[in-house]
Parts: sequence; structure tokens; C-alpha cells
Amino acid sequence: MFDENLDPSTMEDLMKLFKVEAYKSCAAMELQHEQEVD
Repeated sequence: MFDENLDPSTMEDLMKLFKVEAYKSCAAMELQHEQEVD
């Protein structure tokens, strides 16, 4: 499953980045929704 030259710490950084991006887009969607309701 894992590529031999893929560094586990790099993978961890990518996961953190992905979580941050997912959180940001989720928060942006909620904010947009609240603005539409008003």
C-alpha cells in the first residue's frame, strides 16, 4: 500500500494539511449557509 520512498512524516504532514483544508472548507460552507438564512 505504501510507496517505499514515501516518508511517514511527510504522510503525516499531508494528513494534517488535508484536515486543515477540509475544516476550512466545511467552516466556509457553514458560514455561507448562515448568510443565506438571514
